[in-house]
Amino acid sequence: MNIQQLITFLTYSEEKSYTKVALKLNYAVSTVADHIYNLEKEFGVKLISKKGKKGELTESGEILLPYIHSILREYEEAIDAVEFSKGIQGDIKIASIESIALYHLQEILYKFMKKYPNVNMSVSIQDPANFQKLLLREDIDVAIKYDLEDSISDMFDTTILFNTPVVLFCNSKHNLAKKESISKKDLKMQHFIMTQKDSPYTKLLKHILEDDDYHIPMYIDSGVLIKKIVENENVLSLLPEAMIKDDIEKNILHKLNMKELDFSVTAHAMTLKKDWQRPVVKEFLKFIKNEFDILHKTK
Repeated sequence: MNIQQLITFLTYSEEKSYTKVALKLNYAVSTVADHIYNLEKEFGVKLISKKGKKGELTESGEILLPYIHSILREYEEAIDAVEFSKGIQGDIKIASIESIALYHLQEILYKFMKKYPNVNMSVSIQDPANFQKLLLREDIDVAIKYDLEDSISDMFDTTILFNTPVVLFCNSKHNLAKKESISKKDLKMQHFIMTQKDSPYTKLLKHILEDDDYHIPMYIDSGVLIKKIVENENVLSLLPEAMIKDDIEKNILHKLNMKELDFSVTAHAMTLKKDWQRPVVKEFLKFIKNEFDILHKTK
């Protein structure tokens, strides 16, 4: 009996399918079957009862399950204790969307590196549409992005970091900049430059305007580039407030006040759901969550 076999059995108790377990743990189906067979041989009982394609735990399997939970929990605690005795170390790969990396993460990442000098950290700016695929392939350990609501998934764990308002804006010379407040009617026939089609900002815009007449001639991955275009062209956009706050104060961009637009986006840190998470990843999530909590309490 080994830890991998126990993890396989625990995963089977959730998935009830050799194929699903193989996909989740990145094993061959034959490896999953071998793990279950070796456990059954070890205990001298059948642990799984198969009825067609669907499988269920036998009475013996149900009895064993809480003990496996306990063993794996103690194993994780043992690993953590040994790792923490050596100090937090190892590699961690983080992917973030541009706006969070530029306007929120810089100082926090520097603090983390200073506190844990034995950690090798790599940070990349990525398209959030690829985050789940990158996590599943374990090309990255943590993905940080915005969403309109809490994400609930059987495959990913989510740590909520902070909320930030979304701002509708134009340049200071735009005709709408002269208005104290605007309505949906004012946005008819306006042109918008937005991030990806499935971004939270684009979803929010379509939710607010519903079937009203508006046009999105261009989608751009970069919020920095969107700001530059809005600054020089007769177009509108939606971005998190932190991205345009300085430009508004300098009167380069103008925040449009709209009663219907009272929304925030939530910053999440996503990780692949695992029975055991490496200490460096756990500590990073704990660290950034604490730093954002402190930042937003002082605002």
